[in-house]
Amino acid sequence: MTVDPLAEAAVRRQQQIEEYSQYVARDTIVINGAPAFGPGDPVPTSHVERGVVSEDDVIRREELEASKESSTVETVDETPKAEDESSQSPVSKSKKSPAKSSDGE
Repeated sequence: MTVDPLAEAAVRRQQQIEEYSQYVARDTIVINGAPAFGPGDPVPTSHVERGVVSEDDVIRREELEASKESSTVETVDETPKAEDESSQSPVSKSKKSPAKSSDGE
């Protein structure tokens, strides 16, 4: 039986997407004394299901996305804006010449 390598690769890729798309790490997760996942890193579903990683250490991706959407706040830019050139008077548009001193210098 001949297996199409491209089809097999596509199946494996889909399996990887499913495995890594459900959970992300809340904080650094240490396994056997070594940092395994950083905050926000995808965590394999099998690690959670087998108890390698506690459910307390991960966030379901859909919960994370929902919390991001609900915490999106509209910000108002209160930075003073420069005046539009068209609203400036002709005097302010031209360069002023340096003042001459009264002693002729």
